[in-house]
Amino acid sequence: MSDRPRVLVDLGVELDRAAQRVLAGEGRAKRAGRLRRWRALPVVLVVLLAGGAAALASGLFSPGAPVNTPTVFTSANTGLGVLVPDSLKLLPIRTADPAGGPPWGIRIFTTTRGAGCVQVGRVVDGRLVALGIDGAFSNDGEAHALQPSTAIQMFDCSLLDAYGKFVNSVTMYGQTASAAWWFGSRRCVPNGTPRTTSNAHPACSRSQERDLYFGLLGPDAKSVTYTLAGKSHTQPTLGPQGAYLLVLPAAKHPRILGFGGITSDDVPVYSPITTITFHEGTVCHLQTARHWIVGFHACDPALDLPLGYVRPAPPTAAQIAAPLAVSYQAAHTRSVSFRGRTFHVPTGPQVTVSFHSRIPITNLRASYEIDYLDASTPRGVINTASMNPPQAPQFITVGEANLGFLASTSDVAAGGTVTGSISGAFGPHAPAFAKLSPGEVIHGTVVLRYSTGPSVDGAMPTAKIPVANFTFTIP
Repeated sequence: MSDRPRVLVDLGVELDRAAQRVLAGEGRAKRAGRLRRWRALPVVLVVLLAGGAAALASGLFSPGAPVNTPTVFTSANTGLGVLVPDSLKLLPIRTADPAGGPPWGIRIFTTTRGAGCVQVGRVVDGRLVALGIDGAFSNDGEAHALQPSTAIQMFDCSLLDAYGKFVNSVTMYGQTASAAWWFGSRRCVPNGTPRTTSNAHPACSRSQERDLYFGLLGPDAKSVTYTLAGKSHTQPTLGPQGAYLLVLPAAKHPRILGFGGITSDDVPVYSPITTITFHEGTVCHLQTARHWIVGFHACDPALDLPLGYVRPAPPTAAQIAAPLAVSYQAAHTRSVSFRGRTFHVPTGPQVTVSFHSRIPITNLRASYEIDYLDASTPRGVINTASMNPPQAPQFITVGEANLGFLASTSDVAAGGTVTGSISGAFGPHAPAFAKLSPGEVIHGTVVLRYSTGPSVDGAMPTAKIPVANFTFTIP
């Protein structure tokens, strides 16, 4: 624990809060006459002291208990994997909070399954933390270290390029000024958080929230230009990662994006950032202020983004070609375990396709799938079934609310068996088009879906390399 006197900690925190209340229009005298004039003097003093109080308080948050958060990085072979040793790095970028106090910063790290993740929080004594203010952590005035798993979900992570670099631009609406999001709050939750939690606690005042725009634009990025209150501002990016971080007062009318008001892309989206300037004079005039746009369509004129990101080469068809085994199983039941209990769940008939993978799958970039057509498939549509499994998405939860989800594919060893199923509906009320009917012919191709871009959810650009074709008739 810090040896700073607790009374100074409390003084700094209270001065910060008093300044925020004044700036938000709170604490005004409601009675006229002498009482109003009497109250005016200390209000002016608080305003004059606000800058000094912020500086004082920024150094007076003593270390508190680390943030208790669900663990994400638990398996080296599943989902995001585990942290790569020595990859955890607090970048030197610092951005002031609109109300003062400790600045905001960014931390990055990579994982064993080829992902790079970015985190944001307040910075105290060289640590990324959440503050015990505004109802978070019982207003203890302490700095609570953020764990690498804290608030990490699919929007915070992207895929490493061929040289281990990554790019990702995150937009986060309604983050609490404490940087605690809502998992440490007992008084209010940010606007846009999952509804089950919002029902349990009232929404925070907009004065207690921030809109954050942060991320990595790659080694070729030089600066970003954004518009605020009708004026244009240019901020240089930092370091070989091309890092940037904007912290603005929360908008009066919040947007709901993704899970808890958050989304991401290769470039800034739904943000005030209008331009990215790269070294050697290349400029991207963004078309994403109110949109989510992938790749070169984000710029006008079109530009192949992200610059400096070296796309990995996918394997060839010759490298992954393998014979398939196809079989049929009629309707049956399967056992499902849930909260310590086992349930026998009826399932419909299914066509099972399996083969031995000729290459290892060791990261999030690659997964096998079945693309197929049957008698009920509309023209121009291709059905898709996942293989091996990929596993169901890993939901990150706190209490009864979903914080977000992460892809949860698993590694496949070279020579390992990969299995996938095409399932049909069953029962007297099942629609005919959803059934696997006797005599129906299914034409399919097993492919390796291989993302060559940074998106962790396998969005464009994605290559599909064939393993083998099959034709199967339902007996």
